[in-house]
Amino acid sequence: MFKKSTASPGGTDTLIGEESILEGNVRSRASLRVEGKVHGDIHCEGDVTVGKNGAILSNVRARKVYNAGIIEGAVQSDALVIHASGEVNGNIHVGSLTIAEGGIFQGSSKMVAHTVNETNVHQLDKKKKKKAEQKAEGSSS
Repeated sequence: MFKKSTASPGGTDTLIGEESILEGNVRSRASLRVEGKVHGDIHCEGDVTVGKNGAILSNVRARKVYNAGIIEGAVQSDALVIHASGEVNGNIHVGSLTIAEGGIFQGSSKMVAHTVNETNVHQLDKKKKKKAEQKAEGSSS
């Protein structure tokens, strides 16, 4: 009756339309396009694209984020592109950042060479914890 999902991070399978308001967290294996409003965290294995009239009022974690609208919250991504009409108000943790003339970014930024998917973030946390443990062992000798 129901087919197994074949969604992939490369394909867009969800569109939140201009007249739509979504309240709640969103998780997607494929890419997502926001033309309306989202009030809730987005975790997307693919890309997130925010149209000129789109707004995300929470945190975004995605492979790449293309913003022509408004994001009010933290962004974790391999790449963040803020178009001329785009605005990001929040802290970002990205591999690369591009801001077109006229685009707005207010917050702090941290550039990383690693992808931001959950596996790699978890691995980075393990590395930090291990370094901290090694440092503590070294200072207690």
